[in-house]
Amino acid sequence: MPLSVRRLTRLTVVMCVVLISAGFVASAQATSFPRYDHVFLMMEENEPYGNIIGNPNAPIINALANDYGLATNYHGTSDPSEPNYVAILGGTDFGISSDDPYYFPGQSFNAPSVVSQVDGAGLTWKG
Repeated sequence: MPLSVRRLTRLTVVMCVVLISAGFVASAQATSFPRYDHVFLMMEENEPYGNIIGNPNAPIINALANDYGLATNYHGTSDPSEPNYVAILGGTDFGISSDDPYYFPGQSFNAPSVVSQVDGAGLTWKG
């Protein structure tokens, strides 16, 4: 099922957590790649790196970053937020350049996404 901006916006608020069941990240042909049971994507915004990483007032996120990894060379596709949310699940921002509602001209599209791929594989996800 293609993903609309309306559905995508409901899935990606300020913090986006995507839970994907086993098998999505690994295929039968890629046997050397680990087969994960779950993949979590946590995205928080509007705080500079230095305000969170290394901050003793954010012990949980720092523990997660230390234990499981931290993407330090990631950049958004644009500013404001919505094009970045669209790009995370759709692979591109589809030319969206504002936080306008999905029903505004240029804010709607019909294209495959990571969500439609998970659905198509018969796997589950949560947002």
